[in-house]
Amino acid sequence: MGGDRRRGDRTHRTPRLAGGPRDASIPRRRVAALALFVVALVGVTVAVGAMDRPTLFNRPPPWFGAVFLAPTLGAIATVGAVGHAARAWYRGEWSLASRLHYSPVVAASAVLYWLLRYWNLLVVRA
Repeated sequence: MGGDRRRGDRTHRTPRLAGGPRDASIPRRRVAALALFVVALVGVTVAVGAMDRPTLFNRPPPWFGAVFLAPTLGAIATVGAVGHAARAWYRGEWSLASRLHYSPVVAASAVLYWLLRYWNLLVVRA
């Protein structure tokens, strides 16, 4: 038949759960960790606020201008994507489904970068 399941056969056992009953000190550890986090956050805030040089609280750091470089590079890539989509439509290089999918994606990207320019979030300012 399917297998010999004798009384002494130990191949079919119910797995034991590790850890036993739940430890009652877990909530206290979570409260202690949260309290330590709050104390560290307050300490860092006080330390940074006490610095003499300009901080993020009153003026952005000098490297903050580099953050606007990524959207500017994306805008340049969008101009290239518009040209690529126009070429695909003009020459009929892709299937119709691919062109119908790619065109709204490029249009949405162009609208996104128009909004970024409107909000002055690009390196090149108008």
